[in-house]
Amino acid sequence: IFSGDQYVRYSGSDLSRVDEGYPRTIARDWGGLPGVEAAFVLDGKTYVFGSDHRNYLRFSTRDYTKPDQGYPKPIDDNWWNLPVALLSLEFHRPDAVFAAPNGHIHLFRGDQTVHSDHNHRWWSEPAPIREAWPSLPFSTVSAGFTGRDGRTYMFSCEGEPSFVRYTDPGFERVDDRFPKPVKEHWGKVVNNIERSGRVDAAVTVVSKMTGANGEEEESSGSARYRYLF
Repeated sequence: IFSGDQYVRYSGSDLSRVDEGYPRTIARDWGGLPGVEAAFVLDGKTYVFGSDHRNYLRFSTRDYTKPDQGYPKPIDDNWWNLPVALLSLEFHRPDAVFAAPNGHIHLFRGDQTVHSDHNHRWWSEPAPIREAWPSLPFSTVSAGFTGRDGRTYMFSCEGEPSFVRYTDPGFERVDDRFPKPVKEHWGKVVNNIERSGRVDAAVTVVSKMTGANGEEEESSGSARYRYLF
């Protein structure tokens, strides 16, 4: 899951806890990309598009430690092989890309969406998201993926960022008790204090400033930090 300049990883089908050691910086681990606008799997390869719309990465292996040779590459203005009508609607810079389990690719831009049968290389006519996805409770989409649990998750930044979950493979009905706020479910890191109820050590550190006479002095600009271990 990518957000801003950071990302988190989930190893199993349980998406309630982030892997230990995360979040991490995107630029450090993903070929110097400043952020990620879209990520998806196509023909067994993983594509990661930079948030600056300049470069993208491709990975043929599942460990994602090293992109394919020759990557990152510049994003072509018509990477998706879109007709002129969809280019004029800026679908070549989608807000979200969703690779559905049935092989269809869905592009979302503003409140519009199109889809493609990747095997036959055709694109649908653009349609309002609320018409093409009537079960979605929002009119814009910021991300979407199908997890290892077989369920599909769709996200929106419309108003308070929220998401829905589909168990229905036809996306006709959102699961009960959705939508839910993103911040209440995603990005939860392992917290040993919460898990064990133990505090092994504690300390308060005072940040001091150096005065004009070269001596350290606590001033109104100093700060106190308390750490629990």
